[in-house]
Amino acid sequence: DNKGHPALKSLGAVAGDAESYDIFAPLFDRLIESRHGKIPSESSKCGRRSLTTESAEPFGGYVISSKVSASRNLEEFPFPPAAARQDREEVEQIIVQSAAAMEGSLRGQYYPLAGSRSYPSKPGGMTMDEEKMLADDHLLFYHPDAPAVLSTGAGRHWPHGRGVFVNERRSLTLWINEEEHLKATSQQTGGNVQAAYVELTDVLAHVSSKLPTGFARSRRLGYLTSNPANLGTALRVSVIVKIPLLKHCK
Repeated sequence: DNKGHPALKSLGAVAGDAESYDIFAPLFDRLIESRHGKIPSESSKCGRRSLTTESAEPFGGYVISSKVSASRNLEEFPFPPAAARQDREEVEQIIVQSAAAMEGSLRGQYYPLAGSRSYPSKPGGMTMDEEKMLADDHLLFYHPDAPAVLSTGAGRHWPHGRGVFVNERRSLTLWINEEEHLKATSQQTGGNVQAAYVELTDVLAHVSSKLPTGFARSRRLGYLTSNPANLGTALRVSVIVKIPLLKHCK
């Protein structure tokens, strides 16, 4: 019913939980193969041992920052498109409790979205000053407004059960109940992608160790996300690069 935006391509379906990928495999397998290619019998493993030592900054002075993100869902909960309000609030509580136990450079603070009443320590959510601070640092996420995204249920119960955990150094953010249960992002200055990846894997390992059953994962498909375009490693790497002579090109 919702054709989406002509300039934004999507697969047109989302998974309500981990079992959806087995129960509706004839549908999801075709969608996944259209984006990722043939599905292997077992997903490949991605870890520190396979991490390249090559720098993202071969010439020096051009890469402003490097960012590595990972999306994860908790094993025994419905994914955000099918989650009830209580599900979202339970996921929020579990992840925040785990994040609050992190120490050292990962220690930080949780900011429930403004207007949220699901986090008892901050009824009403973050203050206007906190919201501005996170927005100015580009660490905040917002209510979806695209009809195709809203039709997946991504905006249901907004803003309850949602928020942002940020460490003191501002290098780590955890988005809770945005598109997935958890989106963890590590950002480093310069081209040190490896440092961002190492920090990210430390955080995911810590959070996973506190979960009753871990993150939702399939032997065939890897880590499971509601959006089939993102499953597998569910990682995204990006760099911000300055190209000073670009303005002179015609």
